[in-house]
Amino acid sequence: MEEILRFAEAELRRYWSAVTGETVCMIETGLFCKEECSAMRDAYEISVQEGRGHIRASNMRSVLLGVYAFFRKLGCRFLYPTPQGEELVQKKAEECSVECREQASYRHRGITIEGGVSNENVLDIIDWMPKAGFNSYFLQFPSANIFYRKWYDHWWNPYLEKKTFSREESQKYTQNAVEALRKRGMVHHAVGHGWTCEPLGIPADGWDEVSDEVLSPHLREKLALVNGERKFFHGMPITTNLCYSDPEARGMIVKCVEDYLAKNSPDILHVWLADDCNNFCTCEACRRTTYSDQYVEMLNEIDEALTKKGNKTRIVFLLYNELMYPPRKAHLRNPERFILMFAPSGRDYVTALSANVAESPILPLSEGLFKPPVTPGENLAFLRGWQRCFAGDSFIFDYPLMHAVCKELSGMLLARTIEQDVNALEDMGLNGYMSCQLQRAAVPTGFPLYLLGRKLWDKTLTYAELEREYFSAAYGQYAGEVLAVLREISGFLPDDYMNHRLPEQNVSLAKRAADEIYRAAELEQKVGAMAQRAKGKIAKRLEMLSQFIQYLQKVLALIESKLRGDEQTDVDKFRDEIQRYIFAWEPFVQPYMDVGQYYCNDLILAKDHWPIN
Repeated sequence: MEEILRFAEAELRRYWSAVTGETVCMIETGLFCKEECSAMRDAYEISVQEGRGHIRASNMRSVLLGVYAFFRKLGCRFLYPTPQGEELVQKKAEECSVECREQASYRHRGITIEGGVSNENVLDIIDWMPKAGFNSYFLQFPSANIFYRKWYDHWWNPYLEKKTFSREESQKYTQNAVEALRKRGMVHHAVGHGWTCEPLGIPADGWDEVSDEVLSPHLREKLALVNGERKFFHGMPITTNLCYSDPEARGMIVKCVEDYLAKNSPDILHVWLADDCNNFCTCEACRRTTYSDQYVEMLNEIDEALTKKGNKTRIVFLLYNELMYPPRKAHLRNPERFILMFAPSGRDYVTALSANVAESPILPLSEGLFKPPVTPGENLAFLRGWQRCFAGDSFIFDYPLMHAVCKELSGMLLARTIEQDVNALEDMGLNGYMSCQLQRAAVPTGFPLYLLGRKLWDKTLTYAELEREYFSAAYGQYAGEVLAVLREISGFLPDDYMNHRLPEQNVSLAKRAADEIYRAAELEQKVGAMAQRAKGKIAKRLEMLSQFIQYLQKVLALIESKLRGDEQTDVDKFRDEIQRYIFAWEPFVQPYMDVGQYYCNDLILAKDHWPIN
């Protein structure tokens, strides 16, 4: 605990010196009285007049949150990870006065590792998160190996040297992240998918294909029976369920959870089943119950085992794919142990979630025919079904900044959806938000993620004031012009086309795409001219936006070619041009844009070109 306070005090002195130019800071830090303190209730009080006073909080993490809030209220802005995202004001010590007492609107305010990352990328986002109001970070899988591999092995970029990144290196980088979280008092979430392959002796390192031959006949019998066979689903252990009616198979997972917690100390452990859907066991014994009933009973077995060992780690259980269906009979016997996590992975980010829509009828679950719910009414119906049998802690696990951010190229429509989603959380009975997302998501701007952090801390903040706050700090005198450019881009074709909301071929839409290419070229020239006039960080951000609009033009050219029904060779020509452009650009934009993820969508990269390792 003292380490967290020392870090908060060091950050207070560091930013105080940067803002005032003075080395001596007369602001004290500490906790509220004992009765007001809580590990999960984030709150702080700032009472500083003319550079003297105190910052007190409900826990050590909130002291750090209060330190950053103090500088934010002085006018500093932390727009996105890395020092390039900071805009600090200059003030005399006697001009520094802040009086406020605030409490977070939501308990869970987190980000999940995804995409391709370097060690520095992860440490940068962990450093930035408390500055924006977040309090939690989720390191998926035991070592987060897959995410580091994507970057260090340079899966996609042919212009960068390929390397062989080891699991030992990823474990070292994962530990670096854990230590960074501990130093800040951040809530450490761990694992998620993987409990169905680690018990088989197969590392849960991602979505790799593995031969069934690695398993003994005995272990193969523990796999789910799908389409009459017990084998890895789509060849991947991570997407393969076990036969949960088999006590030995369940026991293997329970033992794996126990062993993990004997060696690791996350604040919150996610215990999920296999990724993907239509992959549950259809043996005669499993048919006698539901997937969710099996899941709940296994969670009870895990709770019982941990309780015997005196381990009080909170466990997240997942509402995802078939597990959206609530159990019919089973219930969690120790609800205080568990946190419900609602993951509407099939939703469309054009329409915000809402508690004020009619619940859609839940259709009976047929084996091998499950499709994730899409509409707000469908998702709400599944959530309400679970809430009728579990009234404990909960949050949403959502993905707007994972795939949709690569398709809605302005970011402005996504920001609107995120704002409305956060507004709906309380009425939906959810106590927070975990964003499963790219860690490098600041191109064309970092506004959607900035808005998410600020809204989760203070739900009363409006879209308009956050938009004004972000863009005025990021672009200064050019803020209005940049907003006008982004709003125009938000009406262009790519999002609708890449999300299959438009026909594959259409002559009139092809003409519209051609017009948008022309207009995008004009916008790129306009932003480029602003970049020439601007200085410092603002000039760099405008230059990055200009280069991004060049990428947009190439995407539009590809869409126009497909809409016209051009020959495949012509379509491939535009794909190759996109590849050459963004991968040549990647070294300059690496901290801010996950280029590989933008490349990996159906429009640009055919699925049969994905690597398997």
